[in-house]
Amino acid sequence: MNIELEEVLSHEAFRRAGPVIRAGAAFVPGRQVRWVHSSEVMDIAPLLSGGELLLTGGVELAAASAKQRRQYIRDLAARSIAALGIESGGPLKTIPADLIQTAEAYELPLIELRKVAPFVQIAQSINSLLVTRSVDLLRQADVLSQNLAAELANGGGLKELLQLLARQIPADVTVLDGAGTVIEQAMAPAAAETRSEGDLPPLEFDISQRGTVTASLRLCPKRDGDSSWAQVVGDRAASILALALHGRHAPDLVDVAGKELVRSILGGVQGQRLRQLCRTAGMDPDDQFVVVLGRPLGAGCRWAGVERLVRKHQTKAIVYVQQQEMVAVAALPAKRSRARRATLLSELKAGVVDQPQVLVVGPVSAGIADAARSLAETRLTFDLAPAGTGPGSVIDADAFVIERLASQASGDEAIHHVVDELLGGLIAHDDARRSRLLETLDEWLASGCNTAETARVMHLERQSLYNRLEKIFELIGGDPRGTDRLAGLHLAARLGRYLRSS
Repeated sequence: MNIELEEVLSHEAFRRAGPVIRAGAAFVPGRQVRWVHSSEVMDIAPLLSGGELLLTGGVELAAASAKQRRQYIRDLAARSIAALGIESGGPLKTIPADLIQTAEAYELPLIELRKVAPFVQIAQSINSLLVTRSVDLLRQADVLSQNLAAELANGGGLKELLQLLARQIPADVTVLDGAGTVIEQAMAPAAAETRSEGDLPPLEFDISQRGTVTASLRLCPKRDGDSSWAQVVGDRAASILALALHGRHAPDLVDVAGKELVRSILGGVQGQRLRQLCRTAGMDPDDQFVVVLGRPLGAGCRWAGVERLVRKHQTKAIVYVQQQEMVAVAALPAKRSRARRATLLSELKAGVVDQPQVLVVGPVSAGIADAARSLAETRLTFDLAPAGTGPGSVIDADAFVIERLASQASGDEAIHHVVDELLGGLIAHDDARRSRLLETLDEWLASGCNTAETARVMHLERQSLYNRLEKIFELIGGDPRGTDRLAGLHLAARLGRYLRSS
């Protein structure tokens, strides 16, 4: 359950703080607030999951540099918070221009609170309102679920269930198969034509049968409807629609074998049984395969869109959802397996932007017998991913091959010796000065020694980066460009960052 930011701004408890929008005013209409939270911690972003209205008294911001304040805004925007409220007149006398400019650039509403802001009262008032409305919606959803169940019990089919949903939300309602083909649909009352510009964004929900996402429910709420209501209804309706679909599209032997194949890979089964299941599922056990692993980040995580992307170009793909994890196993053509994997990676990155999930595309496996190893490497990549990896991230396991190797041989003294031999002085400097020269060297080498790209990735001024590189070259024995030291230094930098993080 969310509440619009505009309603929060007009709430009596919030108006007492004298709010004025200083940046991102154009992005306030329609902005949804999921919760109100207050914190003075500058690195709070990794603890947020999106939709928060964050309130701060500005204590740490007043002491921070302009660079730190800009990074603070960028980090919050990356977590998709609803808005940032900053109290002025205390430690932070006025809102710095750098904060306002960065918030505007990153489309983050920034609200100045010009009076002493009772954060506790504001949070209690708004959060209580959110909880109360959530309870009311859940009660209404219970009634609708009962009506759907009664319709199904009385012989109603998928069409009748969708018509009931379309009336009650109101919304245009569509059920699609894994390839995105329409199975059945129903239109909202008096809105049998295509959606207008005033309608709310569509919502999508997984329809699962025995652990496999077999279809998806798409709701297009009308402007006079409530998107929060549609969200709750969609969550409840999906399981009932799965029953209706089961009678209409009962899983065949290929579907059952596919699900059992993924469960067997998860369980480490090997030998003839795995090969037999693979053949029954319509795949050659000697083909090459890629595993895609997905984990949710917060509420509203849906896998149907991911499934469509995985199935789009692959010879055959099986998608299986268990508890808090999605596992997809896709067969790749033997002659172009690397190119097909690269296409899949690219399309996933473009297709899941801002979705509350993180995906890892695993290494190519040589045959179904090697799929369990690929799955293990994919899970390991999840563990090695940087802290605070945001929603909509798609991680390439190939980019973590050095870290994966190091994690499995972290007790090997040879790794520590290589890092110390090439970068011992630089790491000692980082430890003594609390600097970030190791990270800077790694990013610079990863960019192909591209100074402009490194400055962009690390949010550094060009001159600041030049100063760092000058110190790095001093500590590692000179500029490595044009020498045969580049590969060894990059390996040592990656290993060094892994050893320090672990």
